[in-house]
Amino acid sequence: MSDKVYEPIPPPTVCEADPRADLSDVQLAMYKEVLDHFSVPKYEIPGLEKGELIEAEKFWLSYECLLRYLRAVKWKCAAAAIQRLEATLKWRREYGIYEEPVSSSHVEPEAVTGKQVQFGYDVRGRPGLYLFPSRQNTDEPTRQIQFTVWNLERTIELMGPGVETLSLLINYGDKAKNPSLGVARTVLNILQDHYPERLGMALILNVPFLLNAFYRLINPFIDPVSREKMKFNPQLIKDGLFNGDMVMSEWWGGDCNFEYVHEKYWPALLNMCESRSKAWLEKWRVLGGTIGIKEWDYKGGATAQVVTLEEEMSEKVTETSATTTKPKATTPLRRSASASLPIRSTRTPTRGDIQTVFTLTTAERYLLSRLRLHPDLPPRAQALNESWWIPKWGQPGKEGEIFVFSNGSFVCWGLGEQDARRFAAEVIDCAPGLKVQPLKEAETEELEFVVDPIELGGANTRLQGDLIILGQMLPLSSVQSLPTNLPPMVFPEDTLLARYAYSQALSRSTALSALEVSLDEYLNSMAQLPQSLMKTGKPGMGRTALIKKLGELMKFRQGLNLNRENFSDVPDFYWAEPELERHFNSMTNALEVKERTTSVNDKITYAAEAQSVLRQLLTE
Repeated sequence: MSDKVYEPIPPPTVCEADPRADLSDVQLAMYKEVLDHFSVPKYEIPGLEKGELIEAEKFWLSYECLLRYLRAVKWKCAAAAIQRLEATLKWRREYGIYEEPVSSSHVEPEAVTGKQVQFGYDVRGRPGLYLFPSRQNTDEPTRQIQFTVWNLERTIELMGPGVETLSLLINYGDKAKNPSLGVARTVLNILQDHYPERLGMALILNVPFLLNAFYRLINPFIDPVSREKMKFNPQLIKDGLFNGDMVMSEWWGGDCNFEYVHEKYWPALLNMCESRSKAWLEKWRVLGGTIGIKEWDYKGGATAQVVTLEEEMSEKVTETSATTTKPKATTPLRRSASASLPIRSTRTPTRGDIQTVFTLTTAERYLLSRLRLHPDLPPRAQALNESWWIPKWGQPGKEGEIFVFSNGSFVCWGLGEQDARRFAAEVIDCAPGLKVQPLKEAETEELEFVVDPIELGGANTRLQGDLIILGQMLPLSSVQSLPTNLPPMVFPEDTLLARYAYSQALSRSTALSALEVSLDEYLNSMAQLPQSLMKTGKPGMGRTALIKKLGELMKFRQGLNLNRENFSDVPDFYWAEPELERHFNSMTNALEVKERTTSVNDKITYAAEAQSVLRQLLTE
C-alpha cells in the first residue's frame, strides 16, 4: 500500500489516437448546417436580452461539442441538435456556469468534507468523479446541485485529448443518508439535457433501498445505451475497468491510500484545472478563436496542421468520386450489414445489379382517395391492399416502382433519392388535399435490393443483413392474395407481394421516425419547465403559452391514437399469409420498430405527466 495521497492525480500524458469522426455525407452536411447556424455574424442566443455569444461560449461550441449534440438527437436532423444546443447555451448563461453562482468560492462550503472528489482515470483515460453521499454536510439543495454542476465542469477540464466522457463512482455505504429524490431527479435532468454523451460509465456501491426504488422508477426513461453504462457493485481492478494505481483503496479496492484533507486537495484541484483551461484557451485563440475548432487540436492531441471543415468536405467529395460504393444511410440495419457481404462480393450470371429502395415520409397521413384522381398518375396505377401501387414510374429505360401508403410515406424500388423527391414534387405535392399535416422536414430510409430468381444455396426471397434478395417465392396460402390481371411491371410478378410487405414495414419505420422527432421537439420545448418551477415556483410562460402547449400535446396524442395500429399490430392481410408475414416481420425487427415504439410510449407517459402539470397550473 502506498503512502497517504492528498491531492488529485494529474491527467495521463499519453493520449489516444485522433478520434476524428468518420461521418457520412449526410452527417457531415448536418454538422455543417449546425456550424453555419452558430457562425453567422451577430448570432444571438434565443430568449436572452443580451444573447451575443461571449468568448467562453464560442470556446465551448467545439467540433466535438456539436457532434455530441447531433449524436444525442440520433442524427435525426440538424434543427433538433440546434434546438438542444440553444437550450443548453441559455441554461449555462442563466445558471451561472461562467460566473456566480457556480463559482469555486460560492460552492466551496459544499466541498469541505470531500463528498465529491475528482481522483484517478480509468483504463480509457476517463477522469473519475467520486460521490460519497454519507459525507453530506449541508441542507441547501440549490447549492448542492450547483456544486454537482461545478464538479462536472472541473471533471471535463481534466479530460485529455480524445477523451469526452467521465467515469462516475458512487458509494452509498458508510451509513449514508438517503439523498433527496428531488435533488437526484434534478441532477439527472441536468445531465440528460445539458451534458449529453458525457457519461462513460456509472459504478455504484451499496445502493440504499430508496435509491434502489428510484433507479427502478427511472429505468424506463433511461435509453438502453445509458442503461448499459451503469454497473452495480463492480470490482474495478478485477473487471479491468481501472488500474490499481488510479483507484482509492478504501471501498474501491485500489492501491491509492487517499485521504481527503480540504486544505490540501482543494487548492491543488483549482490550480490544476485553471492551468489546463487557460492553456487550452490560449491555444484555441492561436488556432483562430472560432466556433468549431477541435478539442483534439487545442488540447495538444496532434502536431499536424488543423483540418478545416472545407478540407474535410473536399476529402469526402474526392473519396466519393474515386469509388463506386454508395454511402450508406444511417439506420439500425447497418449494424448487420456484414451479413450481406457474401452476396455483394460474389457475382452470379443470374443476379442483377444492386439497386436502391428509398422511403420518404412527407406528412402525418395521406388521403389515398385524392391520389386516384391525379391527372399525372400513370393509368395503370391501382390499389394494392393498403397502398396505392404504381408499377412503373420514371424516365424510359430507368423506371422503378412505387408504393404509396396512408401513413404519409411512399417507397420507391429501383429509384434513388432524386427520383423520389421528384415524385413527391410532381405527384404528391400536386394532389389537392392528399397530405394531412405535412412535415417540416421529410424522414427518409435507404437500403438496397438485388433480383436473383435462381440463386444457388439460398434461393428464397429474404432480408440478408442490409440487403433484400428477391429470389424464389414459396407458394401463397391463398390464390386470392395476389390480384388478377396485373399490368406490366418493372420487377418480377412473383415477388410483388414480398416487395409490398417490405415496403409496408419501411413506411412504418419512417412514419415512426417522424413521430419520434415530433415528440422530442415537444419534450425539448418543455425542458425548462421543471427548472423554472424548481427555481421560481412559476412555469416561466404565460397562460396563453401554457394553453398552446396543452393543445399541442392533445393534438399529438390524438394523432398517435389515430395511427397506433401503424406501429404496433401486424396488418390483418398477413394473418392468412405466413410467408409474407415473415418478410414484414424481418424488416420490422431489423429497423427496431418494436423497441422504438416502446421508447416512444415511455416518453408519452412522461408527456402525460407534463400535461397534468399544465392543467394544474392553469387552474391556479
